Amino acid sequence: MLEDCYYFLYSKCRDPSTCQYRHSYSAKENPVTCETWARNKTCSATCPYRHSRYHENKPRQNEYCYWETKGGCKRELCEYKHINPKKDEWKQTKIQSLDELKQRKKRLEEIKEEFKMNTVNKKEDIMNVEQKLKEIDDILNEFE
Repeated sequence: MLEDCYYFLYSKCRDPSTCQYRHSYSAKENPVTCETWARNKTCSATCPYRHSRYHENKPRQNEYCYWETKGGCKRELCEYKHINPKKDEWKQTKIQSLDELKQRKKRLEEIKEEFKMNTVNKKEDIMNVEQKLKEIDDILNEFE
């Protein structure tokens, strides 16, 4: 099973189409290490857990974000601690119900349509949304 791309998780991967590492939006949003992957066993390609230990090596959640004092952190999923607690809400580990996943899928499809209407160099945004939709579909298909 592929290991997660460090650059995808923490900044931006230079070329995801040729990168040899995994790029999972579900795992990026979920700071929990996959137990199956950790035991060197094969798991689903749509696994929503991390296939890396980068987040375990440095306790980012206990250190304040450097950018907080430089005008505010702009990262959507920054693992460092923030003054504004809303920036850290995504770190609360929760298993989403199928209904929550279906609602999220519907919202992402709406966002995708909005992107299509404003398609001025938005190709990468559409590809990111399509990847998230595919991951949600794969998870839903496993349970249906």
